[in-house]
Amino acid sequence: MYRWLSDHPGVFMTEPKEPGYFVDRFGVSDAVEYEKLFEGAGGRLAGEATTMYLASPESPERIRSAVGDVPILVLLRDPVARAFSLYTWMHQNGWEPIGDFDAALEAEPGRAARPESIARYKQCLCDYLYFGSGLYSRQIATYQALFSSVHVLLLEDLYGDPQGSFDRTCDFLGIPRHPVRRPGRSNVGRRPRSPRLQLVTRRAILACEDGTSAAGRLAKSALWQVVRVNVRMGREVQIPPGTAARLREAYAEDIGRTAELIGRDLSGWLPGERRAATSPADAH
Repeated sequence: MYRWLSDHPGVFMTEPKEPGYFVDRFGVSDAVEYEKLFEGAGGRLAGEATTMYLASPESPERIRSAVGDVPILVLLRDPVARAFSLYTWMHQNGWEPIGDFDAALEAEPGRAARPESIARYKQCLCDYLYFGSGLYSRQIATYQALFSSVHVLLLEDLYGDPQGSFDRTCDFLGIPRHPVRRPGRSNVGRRPRSPRLQLVTRRAILACEDGTSAAGRLAKSALWQVVRVNVRMGREVQIPPGTAARLREAYAEDIGRTAELIGRDLSGWLPGERRAATSPADAH
């Protein structure tokens, strides 16, 4: 969706894609620096695409306070697949020291109660709440309460009907429809060849964050290259079936509430037996 919007001649999207200005401890923190990201808009509809704004409890109020009643575009993914994808991304990039998804899920309540336990990684707390950040109903309800225009899409929409999905998005934003490139596979989950090396490299990158010298920038660039190579040399991973089944059951009630809020049939995200029990008349 970010790429489609960036391709649209009437839209300006920031680079980087996710400035993270409205999230604690992540990305751009200075208002002037954030505003500079939009200098090239030239009167076009302007936006950015920080995924953490949905799960971060501080984000909705900050967005409303800073920029007013702007249109909000939300893209939802099957929460089970999203939870494992987030964990894998965190682990492969050296933010997540726990090398087992089930163990990371077990650590989640303690991390939520003691955010200082992960503060040294300088990453948003919600990114460590693999299960909790997938409880969409409260997140959606908050945005619906604060903003008059909230458009919700499902990841399945983008892959099943890319042009139709973007046409509806353009209509929502009040811009002319525009052809899209068909989506490809991206963000493949991989386990680094050496998780320990990834953690050490990440700490070294964080140590370079405050440096502005040419040598510091060169060192940081080299360290990022180590991170990328370590990921490429790793292997693809998939969620254990038993873990997926437990998560699907745990999410079921919230999925039902989310379906009510957005008026969509989300039975495909439910456990198998509940899918069968959901009749067409129950779908929204």
